[in-house]
Amino acid sequence: MPRRALLTALIVTVIGLAFVLAASPSPERMRATFTVDGVHCDGCSATITTNLKRVKGASDAGPDHAAGRLWAVYAPARTTVDAMERAIDGLAYTVGAATSQVEPTPSVS
Repeated sequence: MPRRALLTALIVTVIGLAFVLAASPSPERMRATFTVDGVHCDGCSATITTNLKRVKGASDAGPDHAAGRLWAVYAPARTTVDAMERAIDGLAYTVGAATSQVEPTPSVS
């Protein structure tokens, strides 16, 4: 009887953990926001976002003109915010003092 109770408790724990993990934002995708100096037009934004999308591990990028920033969605297991900052710097733009903010992005099934 103790084995059965232990097995039941283990199964309940695993199922509960699965529900908790399913409800949490996925750490597989993150969103970084960059303040970039020298972005003056849509062409500048397009150049930077195209280059960010080419970074292995980055899945999407775009401008937030209202806030004067650029954003990128990436997989932390495949790239880093530093790698994306280097990609921006390599285009002769400078990541500003507010560098980046990282926030979880729910995964897309």
